[in-house]
Amino acid sequence: MTVDWTAPARRALNTYELDDRWDILLDPDRVFWALAARNANGARAEAAAVHSRVAQELEARLGQFRFTTHVTALYVNPNDACHADCRYCYIPPDIRRNGQRMTRTQLETVLQKAEGYFSGSDLAGRKPVIIFHGSEPLVVKDVVFWAIERYSSGFAFGLQTDGVLLTEEDVAFLREKRVSVGISLDSHDPRVHSYLRRAPGGERAFARTVGAIEAFDGYPGLNVVTTITKHNVHGLADLIGFLHERKVPVALMNPVRVTQPYARAYQPDCDVLLEAFTQAVRRSLDLSERSGQPILIGNFSNLVLAIVAPEGRRLMCDITPCGGGRCFLAITGGGEMIPCGEFQGLAGFSGGNIFRDSVEDAMGSAPFQQVRERIVERIEKCRDCAIRHICGAPCPAEAHGFGGDMLQPSPYCEFYKGIVELAFRLIAQGKIHHLLRDTALKSLHVDYCLVR
Repeated sequence: MTVDWTAPARRALNTYELDDRWDILLDPDRVFWALAARNANGARAEAAAVHSRVAQELEARLGQFRFTTHVTALYVNPNDACHADCRYCYIPPDIRRNGQRMTRTQLETVLQKAEGYFSGSDLAGRKPVIIFHGSEPLVVKDVVFWAIERYSSGFAFGLQTDGVLLTEEDVAFLREKRVSVGISLDSHDPRVHSYLRRAPGGERAFARTVGAIEAFDGYPGLNVVTTITKHNVHGLADLIGFLHERKVPVALMNPVRVTQPYARAYQPDCDVLLEAFTQAVRRSLDLSERSGQPILIGNFSNLVLAIVAPEGRRLMCDITPCGGGRCFLAITGGGEMIPCGEFQGLAGFSGGNIFRDSVEDAMGSAPFQQVRERIVERIEKCRDCAIRHICGAPCPAEAHGFGGDMLQPSPYCEFYKGIVELAFRLIAQGKIHHLLRDTALKSLHVDYCLVR
């Protein structure tokens, strides 16, 4: 049975058939939901009573979560050039070949302006986040590590890398400084990974990447990022097993963004993608349950949070407006401030240059406002979909690059419908404790109970 998320919503609390046993009672506008056994009228009445009590508050809280502009992180590209040539990269090849690199002085300017901006922010006792992203930030490793050493008291740092340039000493430094590290690995098969990512050294680069993952030895701040294409989609479940053997706590498995025209040749079919992703989720559950050593698929966990605790989600791609230009922004190697790194290859989305302008200038700019105005209520295919505030129709840059119009649904629409259904099925099976990090589970509190 497949859930029909497009069934007309005729009342505040609507029924969607999940399977032969369970119905989902869902208020799409407020992400209020309950699971009720088929023909369990008492459960429906109880759900309706709870809904009438909390609906107004949920509507206000969801609205605040969606529309409050509250920057907590900056993605900083200290280097736009790259030593690799990934076939699907959202940054155009000419930028990756000839991109600018920040000097230490320029990066210090960025961080000092960030300090000034965040000094007026209420982050509830948490440090603002700086994520060194790219192209490949470790091409300027000396500048990046200097910044982490110099500014670690004021910022929480993250680093996204292909891992090829990491040494054992680097791993020790990053662990000591408690840096969150993402390492890109597209397959457990060195031939597939090397074909897609084309790093210097080919399969030797694959070995260095895997060696870096192993050197982190279960470090809780590590995640491994996989871009799903039609070339690696069938190997996702086996990749989960490969990463579990290497004590990786979190994998992120995201379908390739087709923002750039050349990336569309690598887009997997949605049906194939859904089947393979489902197998990967089930493999992660099986391994976590049997071994006692959890491995999560982070983007799927975030989707589960979007259902059980909408305000608790951390990744901001599955909500509209998305987090770009609202919860975070990106800074290119040349200093251009853009809503998200995905916009780097698109013209007209710079909110200013941080070497002459301020973060406040960027946040108030027309391009940033344009991204914040992209909401599901304005997308014809999405506005009546039952899961519109769970999926969020990502991503505005992809929509703009794919069709020249930001106000259109995701090219992965059917995939997102399928994985939301998968999430509800696993919740109904009582698997939620194996789908979220312990820290997320401990931080949640119950506002109202699931009706079963």
